Amino acid sequence: MVASLSILPLPSFAEGTAITPPLSDASSVRPRNVTVEAVRYAGSNALEVRLSGPYRGPDMDTFAYVPGLEFHNGTVEVDVAGSLLPNAPSGARGFIGVAFRINESDGSCEGLT
Repeated sequence: MVASLSILPLPSFAEGTAITPPLSDASSVRPRNVTVEAVRYAGSNALEVRLSGPYRGPDMDTFAYVPGLEFHNGTVEVDVAGSLLPNAPSGARGFIGVAFRINESDGSCEGLT
């Protein structure tokens, strides 16, 4: 699965102020069992997130996240696009979502699809 994403969180502590990670720099996010590369997608900067290593089942924690971002009561706007990799199994389906409250030590999180 390949996902390209852009993130626009609007935190309540700075109402009306957008925090936009630089989508031209993959070092702005931390990967977990994925690779992240800054790319151009549909004419815009984006971060391409790809599974690293072999697929190990549906409960494998695979995501990229913005470290140190404190967020409470606001709006999160995310543009995502996804496609299956050319070598994906015939019955494969993709999943793209947004994760919250990520525990860096074990990869657990809450999610929104």
